[in-house]
Amino acid sequence: MKKIILFVAVIILLTTGITAYILMRPKFGNLEIKSNLKEIEVSINGDKKTIKIPYNEKVLVGQYSIKVSMDGYTSFEETITIEKNKTSVVDIVLMPNENSEEEETIEFFDKNALLAYLPTSGEYFSIDFYQKGTSDVFYKITLLPKNNPSNKEAYDKELKELKEKALSWIKDKGANPDNLFIEWSP
Repeated sequence: MKKIILFVAVIILLTTGITAYILMRPKFGNLEIKSNLKEIEVSINGDKKTIKIPYNEKVLVGQYSIKVSMDGYTSFEETITIEKNKTSVVDIVLMPNENSEEEETIEFFDKNALLAYLPTSGEYFSIDFYQKGTSDVFYKITLLPKNNPSNKEAYDKELKELKEKALSWIKDKGANPDNLFIEWSP
């Protein structure tokens, strides 16, 4: 009889332990973060890190505070609930803020100070510009010779003089022609 009581006691203890383990073991879900940017600086419940998008992490169930604050972009904040064996998706769309565009414009014109004087046209040359991509500025300088191209020697000499006048004008405006993308015509 003692053996049966001992056996029942062991079964009860094992059952209680297994039940407690099942009830108390951690429960996980998935956190997925999407964004219009390829990489963002995010704070998840105060833990700041840089992540690559798309981002997926197995996390404990519960509430999570997601915050994104990056220079030049609008901020983002959302609280989500992660449920057991489910994926919760946070879609973060960051837009450039207005101040960022102004700062980029100022920086662009600081790097390309000559633009403040363009387009220009005078007796000897005209200068205009165009842009390729987001930051490369190309200057188109059109020389205005008076000599007829049929008199090659006089024409070439005049073009050389006009080119020197255009380069001198650029230097007078504080720009270094050696650092510019210049397209000459003729």
